[in-house]
Amino acid sequence: MLYCANCAKSGKSWFTTEEAKEYRKLRIKNYELRKKEIDNSKLKIENSAAEAAGWYPVAIENLPVELPFIKDYKPLGIHSASSGQAAKAPLANHPEFYETTCPECGGPARRETDVSDNFLDSAWYFFRYIATEKENEAFDRERVEKWLPVTMYIGGAEHSVLHLLYSRFVTMFFYDQGLIDFDEPYKRFYAHGLLIKEGTKMSKSKGNVIIPDEYIRKFGADTLRTYLMFLGPFNQGGDFYDSAMEGMYRFLKRVWRLLSENSVGGVLRSETATPVKQATSAKGLRSPHALRMMHKTIKKVTEDLENLRYNTAIAALMEWYNFLASQKEVSQEEKEVFTKLLSPFAPHMTEELWEAYGNNYSVHSGGWPTYDPSYLQEDEVTIVVQINGKVRETLQMQQATSKKQEEVEEKAKESEKIRKYLQGKTVKKVIFVGGKIINFVLS
Repeated sequence: MLYCANCAKSGKSWFTTEEAKEYRKLRIKNYELRKKEIDNSKLKIENSAAEAAGWYPVAIENLPVELPFIKDYKPLGIHSASSGQAAKAPLANHPEFYETTCPECGGPARRETDVSDNFLDSAWYFFRYIATEKENEAFDRERVEKWLPVTMYIGGAEHSVLHLLYSRFVTMFFYDQGLIDFDEPYKRFYAHGLLIKEGTKMSKSKGNVIIPDEYIRKFGADTLRTYLMFLGPFNQGGDFYDSAMEGMYRFLKRVWRLLSENSVGGVLRSETATPVKQATSAKGLRSPHALRMMHKTIKKVTEDLENLRYNTAIAALMEWYNFLASQKEVSQEEKEVFTKLLSPFAPHMTEELWEAYGNNYSVHSGGWPTYDPSYLQEDEVTIVVQINGKVRETLQMQQATSKKQEEVEEKAKESEKIRKYLQGKTVKKVIFVGGKIINFVLS
């Protein structure tokens, strides 16, 4: 686009030309086709005649407008301290570019010097990151083929309409030029939520911006990391409370005391670790319930991490901790598995524990625990007993027995609650779903 001050004074612009009027008729026709959709929209974008005055597009025969090669390509000045954006584009210092002629009146005109959004400058960085040492080409095709497209893009809501828009444009351009073999830069986009402070959106003017260093000095980096991932669903954000941070600190201290055999300096110096009695068997898991709890937690944490459900993964670890803390013994296997599952959230603390166990390699390189589906089966199941479709009793039965109708029916009839409904009645039909429900239909 270019701007003519003379035309602006008389209210002229491309938008007042016959060409624009014809274009507007076409838009009105399309508008009628989509009227219902537009009427339901809360967003309307339009420029007033005063705002549009003096502006003209470059004539088709003069396209493309080639940008000059300049050495002073950095933005000039700061528009505002809060945004950090430049007040003046680099091209604004080059009259050989911006000085031109108005296509309407033939007088002097000025080309637009803001030729790209600031997001466009970073719209192809993932291409460049994998070949930063290349000086004669923007990116390496072989590396692009190996590493791209990006598996997942995580950003705020504003990214979905700004940075994401431009990065898709650049990628599609590269694809159209035959430079790459994919036309979408990201396989998946995931929008994270907004973090607020005690019910209020954070801002410098309100003085409620969270300074991580203060919390790290007071509680440690592991507490801050774990709390941030626990305070709410990742895609919804959450409310930051200092009191809740203290709660997470207490939880990690309890985990430290439970899992450490003796005091280990450097992590929680103020705490004296209580030795935990070791189980005597090879794996130390003396009950089916203990095995089930461990494998259930491995499954839960693994799946939640893969789906970015960090808060529920930590909740599962808290549940398992409560179980372990109630036991007389905690096996070495349980301790090591718990430490590995906690390591993505509290990497420093778990590294110290891992070394204290006698391992000479990092907890983060020791492999991720896997669960055995056979341990996820409950020994006992609940059988619902109904009379004419209404729940009258529940029975606890062994998994294997619960699928045998004769045994379930016999045990149900032994219940005093059921006997009083069956007394003097004729059982017309018995509906049975193994391991779940038995329903006596009475006449």
